[in-house]
Amino acid sequence: MKNTDIDFLKLKENTPSNIQRGLKREKFFTCLRSYVIYPAALLCLLLGLIFTAEDGASYVFGASGIAEESTVSADTDTTAPNPETEAERNNITVEVPFILGIDDQMPLGLFEYYYLNRDVLPDDIYGFNYNLVPEGHRAIVPISLARESNGGKMYIKNNSKHELDADDYKDFTLPEYEETDEYTVLIVHTHGTEAYTPDGVLSDPLDDPYVTRSKNNEENVVSIGALMAEVFEKNGIRTLHHAVAIDATVDDFYDSYTESGTVIRRTLRKYPSIKYVFDIHRDGLELSSGEKAKVICAVDGKRAAQVMSVIGSDTLYDHPNWEENLAFAVKLQRRLEDNYTDFCRPINVKQNTYNQDYGPLSLLLEIGTDGNTLEEARYSAEILAGELADLIKNG
Repeated sequence: MKNTDIDFLKLKENTPSNIQRGLKREKFFTCLRSYVIYPAALLCLLLGLIFTAEDGASYVFGASGIAEESTVSADTDTTAPNPETEAERNNITVEVPFILGIDDQMPLGLFEYYYLNRDVLPDDIYGFNYNLVPEGHRAIVPISLARESNGGKMYIKNNSKHELDADDYKDFTLPEYEETDEYTVLIVHTHGTEAYTPDGVLSDPLDDPYVTRSKNNEENVVSIGALMAEVFEKNGIRTLHHAVAIDATVDDFYDSYTESGTVIRRTLRKYPSIKYVFDIHRDGLELSSGEKAKVICAVDGKRAAQVMSVIGSDTLYDHPNWEENLAFAVKLQRRLEDNYTDFCRPINVKQNTYNQDYGPLSLLLEIGTDGNTLEEARYSAEILAGELADLIKNG
Protein backbone atom coordinates (compact mmCIF):
# COMPACT_ATOMS: atom_id res chain seq x y z
CA MET A 1 0.00 0.00 0.00
CA LYS A 2 1.27 3.44 -0.89
CA ASN A 3 1.72 5.96 1.90
CA THR A 4 -0.77 8.22 0.13
CA ASP A 5 -3.41 5.48 0.48
CA ILE A 6 -3.13 5.35 4.29
CA ASP A 7 -6.07 6.74 6.27
CA PHE A 8 -4.09 8.59 8.94
CA LEU A 9 -7.12 9.51 11.05
CA LYS A 10 -8.33 5.90 11.28
CA LEU A 11 -4.90 4.59 12.28
CA LYS A 12 -4.33 7.16 14.99
CA GLU A 13 -6.18 5.35 17.83
CA ASN A 14 -4.46 1.95 17.44
CA THR A 15 -0.98 3.00 16.39
CA PRO A 16 1.97 3.41 18.80
CA SER A 17 3.04 7.02 19.19
CA ASN A 18 6.44 6.53 17.55
CA ILE A 19 4.78 5.04 14.45
CA GLN A 20 2.20 7.83 14.52
CA ARG A 21 5.01 10.34 14.47
CA GLY A 22 6.67 8.48 11.58
CA LEU A 23 3.43 8.41 9.64
CA LYS A 24 2.87 12.11 10.29
CA ARG A 25 6.37 12.89 9.06
CA GLU A 26 5.78 10.79 5.97
CA LYS A 27 2.48 12.55 5.36
CA PHE A 28 4.19 15.94 5.81
CA PHE A 29 6.94 15.18 3.31
CA THR A 30 4.47 13.63 0.88
CA CYS A 31 2.36 16.79 0.98
CA LEU A 32 5.48 18.93 0.73
CA ARG A 33 6.62 17.12 -2.40
CA SER A 34 3.17 17.07 -3.96
CA TYR A 35 2.06 20.60 -3.25
CA VAL A 36 5.25 22.64 -2.92
CA ILE A 37 8.44 21.14 -4.37
CA TYR A 38 7.07 19.64 -7.58
CA PRO A 39 4.84 22.63 -8.49
CA ALA A 40 7.67 25.04 -7.69
CA ALA A 41 10.08 23.09 -9.89
CA LEU A 42 7.55 23.02 -12.74
CA LEU A 43 6.90 26.74 -12.36
CA CYS A 44 10.63 27.51 -12.51
CA LEU A 45 10.97 25.34 -15.62
CA LEU A 46 8.10 27.11 -17.36
CA LEU A 47 9.40 30.54 -16.40
CA GLY A 48 12.81 29.59 -17.70
CA LEU A 49 11.30 28.46 -21.00
CA ILE A 50 8.95 31.36 -21.48
CA PHE A 51 10.73 34.44 -20.27
CA THR A 52 14.14 35.74 -21.14
CA ALA A 53 16.70 36.87 -18.63
CA GLU A 54 17.39 40.12 -20.45
CA ASP A 55 16.29 41.90 -23.58
CA GLY A 56 18.02 40.29 -26.51
CA ALA A 57 17.83 36.64 -25.39
CA SER A 58 15.20 34.42 -26.91
CA TYR A 59 14.06 30.82 -26.85
CA VAL A 60 12.80 28.22 -29.24
CA PHE A 61 10.69 25.17 -28.62
CA GLY A 62 12.22 22.35 -30.62
CA ALA A 63 10.90 18.92 -31.44
CA SER A 64 11.90 17.61 -28.03
CA GLY A 65 9.83 20.28 -26.33
CA ILE A 66 12.95 21.62 -24.61
CA ALA A 67 13.66 25.33 -24.84
CA GLU A 68 16.98 26.25 -26.34
CA GLU A 69 18.58 29.51 -27.35
CA SER A 70 18.28 30.37 -31.00
CA THR A 71 18.79 33.12 -33.51
CA VAL A 72 17.40 33.75 -36.92
CA SER A 73 19.66 35.11 -39.63
CA ALA A 74 18.12 38.01 -41.51
CA ASP A 75 18.12 38.11 -45.29
CA THR A 76 21.06 40.14 -46.57
CA ASP A 77 18.81 41.68 -49.20
CA THR A 78 17.78 44.59 -46.97
CA THR A 79 21.34 45.78 -46.43
CA ALA A 80 22.22 48.88 -48.41
CA PRO A 81 25.36 48.76 -50.58
CA ASN A 82 27.78 50.22 -48.07
CA PRO A 83 31.17 48.57 -47.37
CA GLU A 84 31.11 49.85 -43.79
CA THR A 85 28.14 47.59 -43.04
CA GLU A 86 29.36 44.40 -44.68
CA ALA A 87 30.36 42.92 -41.32
CA GLU A 88 26.94 43.74 -39.93
CA ARG A 89 25.31 42.26 -43.04
CA ASN A 90 26.81 38.88 -42.30
CA ASN A 91 26.05 38.85 -38.61
CA ILE A 92 22.54 40.21 -38.30
CA THR A 93 20.24 38.33 -35.97
CA VAL A 94 16.64 38.82 -35.00
CA GLU A 95 14.93 37.66 -31.87
CA VAL A 96 12.48 34.78 -31.74
CA PRO A 97 10.00 35.31 -28.90
CA PHE A 98 8.60 31.86 -29.60
CA ILE A 99 8.42 29.31 -32.35
CA LEU A 100 5.47 26.97 -32.63
CA GLY A 101 5.31 24.55 -35.48
CA ILE A 102 5.66 20.94 -34.45
CA ASP A 103 2.61 18.68 -34.41
CA ASP A 104 1.88 16.83 -31.16
CA GLN A 105 5.48 17.08 -29.95
CA MET A 106 5.06 20.11 -27.68
CA PRO A 107 4.27 19.34 -24.02
CA LEU A 108 0.59 19.90 -23.29
CA GLY A 109 1.37 22.48 -20.61
CA LEU A 110 3.27 24.69 -23.03
CA PHE A 111 0.62 24.22 -25.69
CA GLU A 112 -2.05 25.34 -23.23
CA TYR A 113 0.03 28.32 -22.12
CA TYR A 114 0.54 29.72 -25.61
CA TYR A 115 -2.83 28.86 -27.07
CA LEU A 116 -5.20 29.29 -24.12
CA ASN A 117 -3.57 32.20 -22.29
CA ARG A 118 -3.12 34.51 -25.26
CA ASP A 119 -5.24 35.54 -28.23
CA VAL A 120 -5.94 32.23 -29.91
CA LEU A 121 -4.89 31.50 -33.46
CA PRO A 122 -6.33 28.56 -35.42
CA ASP A 123 -5.04 25.33 -33.93
CA ASP A 124 -3.22 24.44 -37.13
CA ILE A 125 -1.67 27.81 -37.99
CA TYR A 126 1.77 26.70 -36.78
CA GLY A 127 1.30 23.00 -37.37
CA PHE A 128 4.07 21.33 -39.29
CA ASN A 129 4.53 17.64 -40.06
CA TYR A 130 8.22 16.86 -40.48
CA ASN A 131 7.30 13.46 -41.92
CA LEU A 132 6.35 15.29 -45.12
CA VAL A 133 9.89 16.63 -45.60
CA PRO A 134 11.85 14.36 -47.97
CA GLU A 135 15.38 13.33 -47.10
CA GLY A 136 17.87 15.90 -48.31
CA HIS A 137 15.36 18.76 -47.98
CA ARG A 138 15.06 21.54 -45.42
CA ALA A 139 11.69 22.37 -43.93
CA ILE A 140 9.88 25.67 -44.44
CA VAL A 141 8.59 26.15 -40.91
CA PRO A 142 5.66 28.42 -39.98
CA ILE A 143 6.60 30.66 -37.05
CA SER A 144 5.56 33.88 -35.34
CA LEU A 145 8.03 36.71 -34.78
CA ALA A 146 5.41 39.04 -33.33
CA ARG A 147 6.15 40.74 -30.05
CA GLU A 148 3.05 42.60 -28.96
CA SER A 149 3.23 45.75 -26.87
CA ASN A 150 3.38 44.99 -23.16
CA GLY A 151 1.29 47.39 -21.11
CA GLY A 152 1.48 49.92 -23.92
CA LYS A 153 5.26 49.58 -24.11
CA MET A 154 6.14 48.95 -27.74
CA TYR A 155 9.22 46.92 -28.56
CA ILE A 156 11.74 48.31 -31.05
CA LYS A 157 14.64 46.25 -32.37
CA ASN A 158 17.33 48.88 -32.14
CA ASN A 159 20.54 48.69 -34.16
CA SER A 160 21.19 52.43 -34.10
CA LYS A 161 23.53 54.43 -31.88
CA HIS A 162 20.58 55.92 -29.99
CA GLU A 163 18.55 54.82 -27.00
CA LEU A 164 14.97 54.57 -28.22
CA ASP A 165 11.62 54.57 -26.47
CA ALA A 166 8.45 54.32 -28.55
CA ASP A 167 6.59 56.45 -25.99
CA ASP A 168 8.71 59.42 -27.03
CA TYR A 169 6.92 59.44 -30.39
CA LYS A 170 3.30 58.99 -29.31
CA ASP A 171 2.34 62.62 -29.96
CA PHE A 172 3.53 62.62 -33.57
CA THR A 173 0.99 63.90 -36.09
CA LEU A 174 0.96 63.16 -39.80
CA PRO A 175 0.70 65.90 -42.45
CA GLU A 176 -2.85 67.12 -42.90
CA TYR A 177 -4.46 65.28 -45.78
CA GLU A 178 -5.89 67.21 -48.69
CA GLU A 179 -7.86 65.65 -51.52
CA THR A 180 -5.91 66.29 -54.67
CA ASP A 181 -5.42 65.02 -58.19
CA GLU A 182 -1.67 65.13 -57.63
CA TYR A 183 0.35 62.22 -56.36
CA THR A 184 0.57 61.73 -52.58
CA VAL A 185 2.30 58.33 -52.37
CA LEU A 186 5.31 56.84 -54.18
CA ILE A 187 5.93 53.09 -54.14
CA VAL A 188 9.31 51.72 -55.24
CA HIS A 189 11.04 48.33 -55.24
CA THR A 190 14.78 48.37 -54.57
CA HIS A 191 14.77 44.56 -54.53
CA GLY A 192 11.80 43.99 -56.78
CA THR A 193 12.84 40.46 -57.83
CA GLU A 194 12.16 39.20 -54.31
CA ALA A 195 9.49 36.53 -54.65
CA TYR A 196 7.77 33.86 -52.59
CA THR A 197 7.39 30.11 -52.16
CA PRO A 198 4.67 28.44 -54.27
CA ASP A 199 1.52 27.19 -52.55
CA GLY A 200 1.84 23.73 -51.07
CA VAL A 201 5.66 23.67 -50.99
CA LEU A 202 6.79 22.56 -47.51
CA SER A 203 10.52 22.21 -48.13
CA ASP A 204 13.27 22.78 -50.63
CA PRO A 205 16.25 20.57 -51.55
CA LEU A 206 19.53 21.31 -49.79
CA ASP A 207 21.61 20.66 -52.90
CA ASP A 208 19.46 22.92 -55.10
CA PRO A 209 17.39 25.28 -52.91
CA TYR A 210 14.27 26.79 -54.37
CA VAL A 211 15.16 30.26 -55.72
CA THR A 212 12.60 32.75 -54.43
CA ARG A 213 13.48 35.44 -56.94
CA SER A 214 11.71 36.27 -60.16
CA LYS A 215 11.82 38.91 -62.87
CA ASN A 216 8.15 38.23 -63.52
CA ASN A 217 6.38 41.19 -61.92
CA GLU A 218 3.25 39.09 -61.45
CA GLU A 219 5.14 36.84 -59.03
CA ASN A 220 7.53 39.12 -57.15
CA VAL A 221 7.08 42.03 -54.72
CA VAL A 222 6.31 44.41 -57.60
CA SER A 223 2.90 42.71 -57.67
CA ILE A 224 2.58 43.44 -53.94
CA GLY A 225 3.27 47.13 -54.62
CA ALA A 226 0.70 47.12 -57.42
CA LEU A 227 -1.95 45.76 -55.05
CA MET A 228 -1.10 48.38 -52.40
CA ALA A 229 -1.28 51.14 -55.02
CA GLU A 230 -4.71 49.87 -56.04
CA VAL A 231 -5.91 50.01 -52.42
CA PHE A 232 -4.58 53.57 -52.03
CA GLU A 233 -6.28 54.67 -55.25
CA LYS A 234 -9.60 53.12 -54.15
CA ASN A 235 -9.32 55.23 -51.02
CA GLY A 236 -8.83 58.37 -53.09
CA ILE A 237 -5.07 58.64 -52.50
CA ARG A 238 -3.24 59.26 -55.75
CA THR A 239 -0.30 56.85 -55.93
CA LEU A 240 2.65 56.63 -58.28
CA HIS A 241 3.87 53.05 -58.49
CA HIS A 242 7.34 52.68 -59.94
CA ALA A 243 6.59 49.15 -61.17
CA VAL A 244 10.20 48.20 -61.86
CA ALA A 245 12.31 45.58 -60.13
CA ILE A 246 15.28 47.89 -59.66
CA ASP A 247 17.73 45.13 -58.73
CA ALA A 248 17.06 43.56 -62.15
CA THR A 249 18.22 46.73 -63.89
CA VAL A 250 21.71 46.97 -62.35
CA ASP A 251 24.83 44.95 -63.09
CA ASP A 252 25.76 44.55 -59.42
CA PHE A 253 23.04 43.66 -56.91
CA TYR A 254 24.64 45.95 -54.31
CA ASP A 255 24.06 48.93 -56.61
CA SER A 256 20.30 48.51 -56.15
CA TYR A 257 20.01 51.11 -53.40
CA THR A 258 22.10 53.60 -55.36
CA GLU A 259 19.75 53.24 -58.30
CA SER A 260 16.57 53.37 -56.22
CA GLY A 261 17.90 56.51 -54.53
CA THR A 262 18.24 58.10 -57.97
CA VAL A 263 14.68 57.06 -58.82
CA ILE A 264 13.31 58.53 -55.56
CA ARG A 265 15.13 61.86 -55.91
CA ARG A 266 14.17 62.25 -59.57
CA THR A 267 10.53 61.41 -58.87
CA LEU A 268 10.27 63.79 -55.91
CA ARG A 269 11.67 66.64 -58.00
CA LYS A 270 9.07 65.97 -60.68
CA TYR A 271 6.18 65.43 -58.23
CA PRO A 272 6.79 67.60 -55.14
CA SER A 273 3.26 66.82 -53.91
CA ILE A 274 4.41 63.34 -52.78
CA LYS A 275 4.39 63.08 -48.99
CA TYR A 276 5.01 59.34 -48.48
CA VAL A 277 7.54 56.93 -49.96
CA PHE A 278 7.21 53.16 -49.43
CA ASP A 279 9.95 50.74 -50.50
CA ILE A 280 8.31 47.30 -50.59
CA HIS A 281 10.37 44.16 -49.87
CA ARG A 282 10.00 40.67 -48.55
CA ASP A 283 12.46 39.38 -45.95
CA GLY A 284 14.44 36.15 -46.04
CA LEU A 285 14.93 34.30 -42.76
CA GLU A 286 16.72 31.10 -41.91
CA LEU A 287 16.56 29.44 -38.51
CA SER A 288 19.80 28.59 -36.75
CA SER A 289 18.95 24.96 -37.52
CA GLY A 290 19.12 25.78 -41.24
CA GLU A 291 15.37 25.60 -41.81
CA LYS A 292 13.61 28.35 -43.76
CA ALA A 293 11.15 30.48 -41.81
CA LYS A 294 7.61 31.37 -42.90
CA VAL A 295 6.42 34.28 -40.69
CA ILE A 296 2.70 33.97 -40.34
CA CYS A 297 -0.43 34.83 -38.40
CA ALA A 298 -4.17 34.52 -38.89
CA VAL A 299 -6.54 37.35 -39.77
CA ASP A 300 -10.24 36.48 -39.99
CA GLY A 301 -9.42 32.81 -40.38
CA LYS A 302 -6.97 33.32 -43.27
CA ARG A 303 -3.21 32.98 -43.22
CA ALA A 304 -1.41 36.31 -43.47
CA ALA A 305 2.30 37.03 -43.76
CA GLN A 306 3.67 39.07 -40.88
CA VAL A 307 4.95 42.54 -41.76
CA MET A 308 7.83 44.65 -40.47
CA SER A 309 8.82 48.31 -40.76
CA VAL A 310 12.53 48.98 -41.27
CA ILE A 311 13.74 52.47 -40.35
CA GLY A 312 17.07 53.97 -41.37
CA SER A 313 18.90 56.12 -38.81
CA ASP A 314 21.75 58.62 -38.75
CA THR A 315 24.24 56.16 -37.25
CA LEU A 316 26.42 56.03 -40.39
CA TYR A 317 25.30 58.99 -42.48
CA ASP A 318 23.64 62.36 -42.05
CA HIS A 319 19.89 61.85 -41.79
CA PRO A 320 18.33 64.71 -39.79
CA ASN A 321 14.68 63.68 -40.18
CA TRP A 322 14.99 59.95 -39.47
CA GLU A 323 13.01 60.16 -36.21
CA GLU A 324 9.98 61.41 -38.10
CA ASN A 325 10.02 58.14 -40.04
CA LEU A 326 10.33 56.22 -36.78
CA ALA A 327 7.42 58.15 -35.30
CA PHE A 328 5.36 57.29 -38.41
CA ALA A 329 6.28 53.61 -38.01
CA VAL A 330 5.34 53.69 -34.31
CA LYS A 331 1.95 55.22 -35.15
CA LEU A 332 1.34 52.55 -37.79
CA GLN A 333 2.52 49.76 -35.49
CA ARG A 334 0.18 50.78 -32.68
CA ARG A 335 -2.73 50.79 -35.08
CA LEU A 336 -1.89 47.36 -36.50
CA GLU A 337 -1.27 45.81 -33.08
CA ASP A 338 -4.60 47.13 -31.84
CA ASN A 339 -6.50 45.69 -34.80
CA TYR A 340 -4.67 42.47 -35.72
CA THR A 341 -3.13 39.94 -33.34
CA ASP A 342 0.45 38.98 -34.21
CA PHE A 343 0.34 40.81 -37.55
CA CYS A 344 3.50 42.85 -36.91
CA ARG A 345 7.08 41.98 -36.27
CA PRO A 346 8.95 44.55 -34.13
CA ILE A 347 10.02 47.79 -35.79
CA ASN A 348 13.62 47.40 -36.91
CA VAL A 349 15.80 50.51 -36.63
CA LYS A 350 18.98 50.09 -38.66
CA GLN A 351 22.29 51.90 -39.03
CA ASN A 352 21.99 52.70 -42.72
CA THR A 353 19.59 55.21 -44.25
CA TYR A 354 17.97 53.02 -46.97
CA ASN A 355 17.34 56.18 -49.07
CA GLN A 356 14.90 57.43 -46.44
CA ASP A 357 17.01 60.58 -46.11
CA TYR A 358 15.97 61.70 -49.62
CA GLY A 359 12.25 61.98 -49.23
CA PRO A 360 9.39 62.99 -46.98
CA LEU A 361 7.94 60.32 -44.65
CA SER A 362 9.48 57.02 -45.76
CA LEU A 363 9.17 53.38 -44.70
CA LEU A 364 10.85 50.21 -45.89
CA LEU A 365 8.15 47.56 -45.50
CA GLU A 366 8.93 43.84 -45.34
CA ILE A 367 5.86 41.82 -46.40
CA GLY A 368 6.54 38.27 -45.20
CA THR A 369 9.63 36.22 -46.02
CA ASP A 370 10.75 33.95 -48.83
CA GLY A 371 9.03 31.13 -46.92
CA ASN A 372 5.60 32.73 -47.31
CA THR A 373 3.37 32.26 -50.32
CA LEU A 374 2.34 35.06 -52.67
CA GLU A 375 -1.25 34.66 -51.53
CA GLU A 376 -0.27 35.18 -47.87
CA ALA A 377 1.76 38.26 -48.82
CA ARG A 378 -1.02 39.73 -50.96
CA TYR A 379 -3.54 39.33 -48.15
CA SER A 380 -1.22 41.15 -45.74
CA ALA A 381 -0.45 43.87 -48.28
CA GLU A 382 -4.15 44.56 -48.75
CA ILE A 383 -4.64 44.85 -44.98
CA LEU A 384 -1.55 47.01 -44.56
CA ALA A 385 -2.44 49.36 -47.40
CA GLY A 386 -5.97 49.77 -46.06
CA GLU A 387 -4.67 50.77 -42.63
CA LEU A 388 -2.05 53.08 -44.14
CA ALA A 389 -4.69 54.75 -46.30
CA ASP A 390 -6.90 55.43 -43.29
CA LEU A 391 -3.89 56.70 -41.33
CA ILE A 392 -2.84 59.05 -44.14
CA LYS A 393 -6.35 60.46 -44.52
CA ASN A 394 -7.41 60.62 -40.87
CA GLY A 395 -4.16 60.71 -38.88
